[in-house]
Amino acid sequence: MRATMSLTDMGLREYLNTSVCDAMSHQRVDATEETVVYLVHMLTGFVHAERVFEATPDGVVLQPLTGLYQQAVEAPSPEARNDALQRLGDLALFIAGIFPEWLERRQVGIGYYVSMGGNAYSCLRDIYETSRARAVFRDIFGELAQKFSRFVDVLQEVSEQAQLKSDSDVVQLYTLWAQTGSIRAARQLEKLGIQPVAQETGAWRH
Repeated sequence: MRATMSLTDMGLREYLNTSVCDAMSHQRVDATEETVVYLVHMLTGFVHAERVFEATPDGVVLQPLTGLYQQAVEAPSPEARNDALQRLGDLALFIAGIFPEWLERRQVGIGYYVSMGGNAYSCLRDIYETSRARAVFRDIFGELAQKFSRFVDVLQEVSEQAQLKSDSDVVQLYTLWAQTGSIRAARQLEKLGIQPVAQETGAWRH
């Protein structure tokens, strides 16, 4: 049996790389080295809580995909559109993989996230189809689109191996830290690989 590792046993990026590769091996999911690097980079970026959570009048919630889709549709430039599509695909994959219990309690369900994320990556693949400069990303997004549900399973195993708390517990911790500056809550978030971001003028930084 593989020894259980914690986020404090090694650097976060190395930990995630090992976890992703192990999960892919267990589930017999093949992917290019570039796609694996992309996944690890994506996960590392999402440990910053403000990239996942959003402050609303009703409290702290996971960011909805509808806003990102609207940004892509109304983007003022191709670059802004592509950034919104990439963000949409990444967030859909992350939430479906790391917070499946939260999706089970929503009417849209995990199928909605798989569809939205897979379509976003598919659009990016098509956009970069004729671009030599973006050939690597074309292939990465194409693989993510084709195997989106398989990569969701991979991230779910990564989450299970890391023994991450449920999304509701994470939200409660972040809310406590955001409202009170609790050092204990901040340390608990850091143990989960989430780095609290200092507030500026009483507002969240986006």
